[in-house]
Amino acid sequence: MIFRKLREDKRGFDRNNTDENKVLNATLFSAYKGKLVIRMAGLGGRSFCLGAMFISPRESAGNKDSINMVRHEYGHTLQIEKIGLLRYILKIGIPSLRNGRVPVPDYYNLKTEITADILGGVRRESHTEEAILAGEKYLEDLIRE
Repeated sequence: MIFRKLREDKRGFDRNNTDENKVLNATLFSAYKGKLVIRMAGLGGRSFCLGAMFISPRESAGNKDSINMVRHEYGHTLQIEKIGLLRYILKIGIPSLRNGRVPVPDYYNLKTEITADILGGVRRESHTEEAILAGEKYLEDLIRE
């Protein structure tokens, strides 16, 4: 069964895919805008990024929140390109992991998360101008470090 799923994903693999639903329909792996996407159970069922995008199997095609999750994780890949993997892990990944494990109000308005949304094309109603500016400043400061 696993080999059939691998074969199906390989047949449908398109490194330049821009369709979030194609990512969400894949069983084990796909690509999104040039980035590798792996479907696997993550940290507590959450999706995450470490260069490749790791999308939780619970995310489903056609679901607006799941589509935004793909875009958000893609935004994290762009953060990595801007600040490097090590700085990303230390300044964005670890704080994100810590804040995601303990319920934090307005998680996606945290400065470590908001630029992933913005860079990835997610527009949440909760993004205030103040939160966007704080996120952009945080990322700019990391770029300058």
